[in-house]
Amino acid sequence: MSACPCGCGVALGARWSTNGHTMGCTCSSCIGRRNRRKGKRKQLAARHGLGISARHVLGGQEESWAGDVAVEVKAGVQTQPCVNRFGVAWRQADAAREPGDERPIVVVLMGDGSSDGVVMLRMCDWATVTKGDAL
Repeated sequence: MSACPCGCGVALGARWSTNGHTMGCTCSSCIGRRNRRKGKRKQLAARHGLGISARHVLGGQEESWAGDVAVEVKAGVQTQPCVNRFGVAWRQADAAREPGDERPIVVVLMGDGSSDGVVMLRMCDWATVTKGDAL
């Protein structure tokens, strides 16, 4: 069996990508293309989850979305430490809730030496917290 034409060492399989490389190719061009696609998918999911309509999207990047807040969407391995820490804090708050308390949980991260915090909540709770107002 021959390898991918870029020389990455991935054996050619039955599936090919649109640029002529095999699926799972590890060359920088293919990795960048996959990362870009994943980022675009996450941006679209974030836009829908935040209730930003398509008419408020001025360009392909979230930085150009019109609305009351500036949005930055991050995806992938780089976000996992934040997601993990949020999950720990969310589960702790959920366990401490009174039975029947259905209010959304908001996690506030306060770093040492800072009087300002970072507010995090689940995207599915966004509409409840914002009272359904779109951005």
